[in-house]
Amino acid sequence: MERGNVSKGDDKIVVEIRDIFAGYRGGPDILKGIYMNFYEHEITCIIGPNGAGKSTLLKAIFNIEVEIRKGSIIFCGENIINCKSVELLRKGILFVPQGHSIFPLMTVRENLEMGAFIREDKKLEEDIEWILDKFPVLIEKQNKMAGN
Repeated sequence: MERGNVSKGDDKIVVEIRDIFAGYRGGPDILKGIYMNFYEHEITCIIGPNGAGKSTLLKAIFNIEVEIRKGSIIFCGENIINCKSVELLRKGILFVPQGHSIFPLMTVRENLEMGAFIREDKKLEEDIEWILDKFPVLIEKQNKMAGN
Protein backbone atom coordinates (compact mmCIF):
# COMPACT_ATOMS: atom_id res chain seq x y z
CA MET A 1 0.00 0.00 0.00
CA GLU A 2 1.27 3.43 -0.87
CA ARG A 3 1.06 6.76 0.88
CA GLY A 4 -1.65 8.96 -0.54
CA ASN A 5 -3.18 12.27 0.47
CA VAL A 6 -5.21 13.54 -2.44
CA SER A 7 -7.42 16.58 -1.96
CA LYS A 8 -11.11 15.76 -2.40
CA GLY A 9 -12.55 19.25 -2.70
CA ASP A 10 -14.98 20.12 0.08
CA ASP A 11 -15.38 16.54 1.38
CA LYS A 12 -13.95 16.22 4.85
CA ILE A 13 -11.67 13.41 5.96
CA VAL A 14 -13.61 11.02 8.17
CA VAL A 15 -10.80 8.53 8.88
CA GLU A 16 -7.09 9.30 8.78
CA ILE A 17 -4.54 6.52 8.99
CA ARG A 18 -1.21 8.09 10.00
CA ASP A 19 2.07 6.18 9.81
CA ILE A 20 0.65 2.89 11.12
CA PHE A 21 2.99 0.06 11.99
CA ALA A 22 1.10 -3.03 13.15
CA GLY A 23 1.15 -6.79 13.24
CA TYR A 24 -0.32 -9.77 14.98
CA ARG A 25 0.69 -10.06 18.62
CA GLY A 26 4.26 -11.26 18.98
CA GLY A 27 4.86 -11.32 15.23
CA PRO A 28 6.56 -8.98 12.77
CA ASP A 29 5.03 -5.78 11.43
CA ILE A 30 2.58 -6.48 8.59
CA LEU A 31 1.69 -2.82 8.11
CA LYS A 32 4.73 -0.58 7.76
CA GLY A 33 4.15 3.15 7.61
CA ILE A 34 0.63 3.18 6.17
CA TYR A 35 -0.96 6.55 5.40
CA MET A 36 -4.51 6.64 4.11
CA ASN A 37 -7.54 8.94 4.20
CA PHE A 38 -11.21 8.02 3.93
CA TYR A 39 -13.41 10.89 2.77
CA GLU A 40 -17.03 11.74 3.49
CA HIS A 41 -19.40 10.91 0.60
CA GLU A 42 -16.96 8.47 -0.99
CA ILE A 43 -16.57 4.74 -1.17
CA THR A 44 -13.01 3.55 -0.63
CA CYS A 45 -11.79 0.21 -1.93
CA ILE A 46 -8.64 -1.50 -0.71
CA ILE A 47 -7.26 -3.85 -3.35
CA GLY A 48 -4.20 -6.07 -3.24
CA PRO A 49 -2.96 -9.65 -3.44
CA ASN A 50 -3.16 -12.16 -0.61
CA GLY A 51 -0.78 -11.18 2.17
CA ALA A 52 -0.67 -7.47 1.27
CA GLY A 53 -2.18 -6.39 4.60
CA LYS A 54 -5.77 -5.54 3.61
CA SER A 55 -7.40 -7.54 6.41
CA THR A 56 -4.72 -6.48 8.87
CA LEU A 57 -5.48 -2.82 8.12
CA LEU A 58 -9.21 -3.32 8.68
CA LYS A 59 -8.57 -5.24 11.90
CA ALA A 60 -6.23 -2.46 13.06
CA ILE A 61 -8.95 0.14 12.46
CA PHE A 62 -11.45 -1.94 14.45
CA ASN A 63 -8.92 -2.88 17.15
CA ILE A 64 -9.24 -6.66 16.88
CA GLU A 65 -6.43 -9.24 16.77
CA VAL A 66 -3.83 -6.65 15.70
CA GLU A 67 -1.29 -4.78 17.79
CA ILE A 68 -0.65 -1.22 16.60
CA ARG A 69 2.95 -0.40 17.45
CA LYS A 70 3.21 3.10 16.00
CA GLY A 71 0.99 5.72 14.41
CA SER A 72 -2.58 6.83 14.84
CA ILE A 73 -6.04 6.25 13.47
CA ILE A 74 -8.19 9.37 13.62
CA PHE A 75 -11.98 9.14 13.27
CA CYS A 76 -13.78 12.50 13.08
CA GLY A 77 -10.88 14.18 14.88
CA GLU A 78 -10.49 11.56 17.66
CA ASN A 79 -7.67 9.02 17.93
CA ILE A 80 -9.45 5.65 18.18
CA ILE A 81 -6.48 3.29 18.55
CA ASN A 82 -7.27 2.31 22.13
CA CYS A 83 -11.07 2.24 21.79
CA LYS A 84 -12.87 -1.00 22.59
CA SER A 85 -14.98 -2.58 19.86
CA VAL A 86 -18.26 -1.65 21.54
CA GLU A 87 -17.14 2.00 21.71
CA LEU A 88 -16.32 1.90 18.00
CA LEU A 89 -19.76 0.47 17.24
CA ARG A 90 -21.39 3.33 19.13
CA LYS A 91 -19.36 5.77 17.03
CA GLY A 92 -20.66 4.09 13.86
CA ILE A 93 -17.53 2.13 12.94
CA LEU A 94 -18.30 -1.43 11.87
CA PHE A 95 -16.24 -4.43 10.85
CA VAL A 96 -17.96 -7.06 8.74
CA PRO A 97 -15.64 -10.03 8.23
CA GLN A 98 -15.51 -11.93 4.99
CA GLY A 99 -17.10 -15.34 4.82
CA HIS A 100 -19.87 -16.99 6.74
CA SER A 101 -19.75 -15.00 9.96
CA ILE A 102 -23.40 -15.46 10.83
CA PHE A 103 -25.41 -17.04 13.59
CA PRO A 104 -26.41 -20.26 11.79
CA LEU A 105 -29.02 -21.37 14.33
CA MET A 106 -30.90 -18.08 14.06
CA THR A 107 -33.11 -16.92 11.20
CA VAL A 108 -31.88 -14.58 8.50
CA ARG A 109 -34.07 -11.83 9.98
CA GLU A 110 -32.69 -12.44 13.49
CA ASN A 111 -29.17 -12.11 12.04
CA LEU A 112 -30.15 -8.74 10.54
CA GLU A 113 -31.52 -7.67 13.93
CA MET A 114 -28.28 -8.72 15.67
CA GLY A 115 -26.44 -6.19 13.53
CA ALA A 116 -28.32 -3.48 15.43
CA PHE A 117 -28.20 -4.77 19.01
CA ILE A 118 -26.59 -1.58 20.36
CA ARG A 119 -28.98 0.80 18.63
CA GLU A 120 -31.22 2.87 20.82
CA ASP A 121 -33.45 4.38 18.14
CA LYS A 122 -36.77 2.93 17.02
CA LYS A 123 -35.98 2.77 13.27
CA LEU A 124 -34.78 -0.84 13.17
CA GLU A 125 -37.92 -2.17 11.45
CA GLU A 126 -37.72 0.61 8.85
CA ASP A 127 -34.06 -0.18 8.21
CA ILE A 128 -34.71 -3.92 7.86
CA GLU A 129 -37.44 -3.14 5.31
CA TRP A 130 -34.91 -1.00 3.43
CA ILE A 131 -32.44 -3.93 3.41
CA LEU A 132 -35.13 -6.33 2.20
CA ASP A 133 -35.99 -3.86 -0.56
CA LYS A 134 -32.32 -3.71 -1.63
CA PHE A 135 -31.90 -7.50 -1.42
CA PRO A 136 -35.29 -8.97 -2.36
CA VAL A 137 -33.96 -12.55 -2.26
CA LEU A 138 -33.91 -12.16 1.54
CA ILE A 139 -37.68 -11.59 1.70
CA GLU A 140 -38.49 -15.24 1.10
CA LYS A 141 -35.54 -16.42 3.24
CA GLN A 142 -35.93 -14.09 6.23
CA ASN A 143 -37.71 -16.69 8.39
CA LYS A 144 -35.38 -19.58 7.45
CA MET A 145 -32.36 -20.62 9.46
CA ALA A 146 -29.32 -18.63 8.34
CA GLY A 147 -27.13 -21.74 8.42
CA ASN A 148 -29.10 -23.19 5.52
